[in-house]
Amino acid sequence: PWLVAIVDPRRAGETLAVLALGAGGVATSGRDARRFGPARSLHHLIDPETGESALGGPLTVTVVASDPAGAEIHATTLGMAD
Repeated sequence: PWLVAIVDPRRAGETLAVLALGAGGVATSGRDARRFGPARSLHHLIDPETGESALGGPLTVTVVASDPAGAEIHATTLGMAD
C-alpha cells in the first residue's frame, strides 16, 4: 500500500494518522496552510455568501476517494462546511 501521513494541523511537524491506500486518491484541505494577505489572515477557502475567506468550519479535512480529483473536490467542499 501507499502510506500517506496526515499532518496534525494543531501540532506542526507531528503526524495525526497514517493511511494505507491500495488504490484511489487522498486530499487534505483546510484553513491552516496557504495563508496570505495582511498578517497572513486570509486563506484559499472562500465563503460563497461573503466572498471572503471562510471564518468557520473545520480546521482541516482529509478525504479518501476512488480518484484524486474526487478526493480534492470533496475535501475542499467539506472544508467550507459550517
